[in-house]
Amino acid sequence: MNPAVYALLLLALSTSVSETKNSERVVNNKKLATAAPAWMILATVFLAVFLFMVLGRLTVIVAAIIVAATVAYSFNNARKKKMNVQAEDAIARLLGNMTADLRAGASFPAALKRGAEDLAASSTTSMEMKTAIATAAVIAHRGGSVFTVLVTSHPQLKTLGALCTLSEKHGIPLSDVFEQAHNHIEARKRHRAATKASLQGPQATAIVLTLLPLAGIFMGTIMGANPVGFLLGGGIGGVLLVIGVTLACAGFSWSRTLVANAES
Repeated sequence: MNPAVYALLLLALSTSVSETKNSERVVNNKKLATAAPAWMILATVFLAVFLFMVLGRLTVIVAAIIVAATVAYSFNNARKKKMNVQAEDAIARLLGNMTADLRAGASFPAALKRGAEDLAASSTTSMEMKTAIATAAVIAHRGGSVFTVLVTSHPQLKTLGALCTLSEKHGIPLSDVFEQAHNHIEARKRHRAATKASLQGPQATAIVLTLLPLAGIFMGTIMGANPVGFLLGGGIGGVLLVIGVTLACAGFSWSRTLVANAES
């Protein structure tokens, strides 16, 4: 391949990948902003009412709500990360299959149709992505442009639509474009796996530090100091309970954010 064409391909690929990440974050944030608060607010209100009826201490209720919000936040982030990884794996699988078919002499509509059929049999690919790829395959088979359906259906598919447009504008063979995109995704997956392995120690340390105050409370109870009664009794103990829980949850959330940024 001509070096100038290769450089153009890498530049366009990097741009499309960065745009995909940004659009993906926007879509995920919109979903979390509309779907997550519905059940989170309901659960928080129920928890607050229950604790107030049982304990009657405002500081305990505030601390419990902070813990519940941290758990919900961590759960949503883990769910979003899992969905993003599955979508990226599906795109890599699709690009790999299409590259092999195009190298073998198949047309783009035929390669896209076979890729859609392969993803349809996958249990980890979302139904939204399966439907979008299948729709794009039908449009391509009829001679239409697949760019619109790809960029508007699923954030991860925006890269595929941009690659098709790049090939049409600059005359670069689709097999070369898809191969470079596939290699780029695979390299990012290897980086994420290596980073995840190297961060096992820091993640374990963060969890231990988060749970360390519980060990201190347990040791104080054994020594007869009654720290539980002091913390749950309101007054200065209640204030210290809220401050301690806030700092512990903030530290845990911040450590999870650092790990997520390092893996991306």
